[in-house]
Amino acid sequence: YEERRVDMLAPGVWVVWLDLDLFESVKGMTVKKTAIRYPLRVVRLAVDPETNPWGLALDGYASEGPRRLSETELAASEEQDK
Repeated sequence: YEERRVDMLAPGVWVVWLDLDLFESVKGMTVKKTAIRYPLRVVRLAVDPETNPWGLALDGYASEGPRRLSETELAASEEQDK
């Protein structure tokens, strides 16, 4: 968790950015590496606290949807993580 990866849109509504590295391999050799940013919309719901103690749900993608990260964005993200 990092605060810079969460934006509050309204009370009980957030956008959370997940950056994932996807690797494709053939016989143990990496043939493709792709970094993708998923902007997820998270909302608070009134649900049964036994099945969902946090009362949160994924509400789909934020407006732009998932996209590949460029090398420049990857380098900037790694620099911020230090």
